[in-house]
Amino acid sequence: MASNAKSFVLSVDTLGATADLLLSAAQFHQQGLIILTPAPDRVLDEIGHEHAHASALAVVQVDFSKPLEVKQVAHELAKRLRISGILVQSDRAAVLGATIAQELGLPAHPVTAMRVCRDKSQTRRALAAAGVKSILFSEVMSVESALEKAETFGYPMIVKDPSGTGSANVFIVNDADELGQAVAAILATRDSVLLEEFLKGPLYSAECVIRNGNVAILGYSNRELTDFPDFNELGLTFPSDIASAWKEKTETYIESITKAVGLSNGFAHIEFILTTDGPQVVEVNPRMGGIGLGRMLSLALGDNVFKVAIAICLGLTPPVTMPLRSVHIGCKILGAKTTGRIRSIRGVNALTGFPGFMSLSLVRREGDTIASARDYRNTVGYLLTTGETPTLAYDYARAAAATIVIETDNL
Repeated sequence: MASNAKSFVLSVDTLGATADLLLSAAQFHQQGLIILTPAPDRVLDEIGHEHAHASALAVVQVDFSKPLEVKQVAHELAKRLRISGILVQSDRAAVLGATIAQELGLPAHPVTAMRVCRDKSQTRRALAAAGVKSILFSEVMSVESALEKAETFGYPMIVKDPSGTGSANVFIVNDADELGQAVAAILATRDSVLLEEFLKGPLYSAECVIRNGNVAILGYSNRELTDFPDFNELGLTFPSDIASAWKEKTETYIESITKAVGLSNGFAHIEFILTTDGPQVVEVNPRMGGIGLGRMLSLALGDNVFKVAIAICLGLTPPVTMPLRSVHIGCKILGAKTTGRIRSIRGVNALTGFPGFMSLSLVRREGDTIASARDYRNTVGYLLTTGETPTLAYDYARAAAATIVIETDNL
C-alpha cells in the first residue's frame, strides 16, 4: 500500500465486481480505503494489482462467519489509523458493519434497523406496527403450524428463510405436500420459517439514498426471474418505468417503509411487487443493490455513485443527481446452469461489436465451485449494455449474453 492518506474509509465487505469504483470514490474524497473481505485476491483482480499497489488501499482477509474476530480486526485498525467512515456493503455484514460504526461513533444505519431488515419476519412486524400497508404473513416453527396457517392463507403461498438472501430458500408452494417439504427444508438449518401471501405482479426495486432519515429515490429497476418454483434473477434494467398511475403513491410508500424499519443514513434497495392494488413490499435491504447495480447506477447517473455512499459514511450531505432519463442500462446475469466446478467460460472475445455493449464483469473464475444452480450462488458474472429505452437496453444485453457459455464439471 502506497499511502499519504491521513484518514481511511473502512469497507465492511464489497459488492460484486465494483471494488474499482469504490477505490475511485475514496480517492475523490481524499481518503484511503481498507476493505475487509473473505476473498482478497478477487478484490485485487477487480481493481488491478498494479493500481492497487500504487493506491492508499489495504485489503484485509476476514471470515464473516466469525463476527467477533472481524470486530477485533476493525478495532485494531482503528487504533493504528484514523478511520473516518464505515461503509456497509452486504447482507452478511450488515449488522456487524453497523455495530462497528456505532462503536466507533461513525454514521451508518442504526444497528436496530439493520437487525430488522436482516430478519424478514421482523421486517413484516415492524411494517405492521407502523401501519404500513402489508400482506398476510406468519412466522412458524413447525410443519404442523404451517399447515394450520395455510387454511387462512390459501394456495399458492410463499415460504421463506427469514434470514435468507439472494433468493436462497424461497419457495412457492401449491399444496400441503409442497408446503410441508419447503418448511421442513428450511427448519433443517433454521429455527423458524416465514409464510407470506402470494403477490401477483412484476417485481421492481427502489434504489434509495437516505440522509438523516430523508429519502431520495434514484430510480427503479425491474427484474427478469426464472420460472417458478425458483426465484433466481436473470437480469434487470435501470432506470425502469413503472405505471405512471402509481408513481406518486409508490414514492410515499417507499418513504413510509424506510421510516418504519428505522433506516437513517446510507443506501437502501427495497424490492416490491406492483399489484393491481399498488406496490407491496417484498423485502428491505439496507445497502446498495447488488448484481451490478452499483455500476449501473453510476452509468445512468453519469458519475460514480460510490462517491455518494462514501460522503454519507463520512457524515457529509452530498447532492444526489437524478438519473439521466435518456440513458438506460441493461444487465444480463450470467449464471451456471448446473452445479459443479467451472471448467470454462467461453465466448468473451465475441462480445466486441455487439450493439450497446459496455462491460463484462466476472465474479467467479475457472476452477470455482457452483454450490447451487437455483439461486444467487450460480452467478458467474454480469454483462451491461446501454440503450435509449429500458426494453432496448435489455434486448441488447440478452443478445450479447447469448454468446457466453459456462461449462461445469461434476465434483
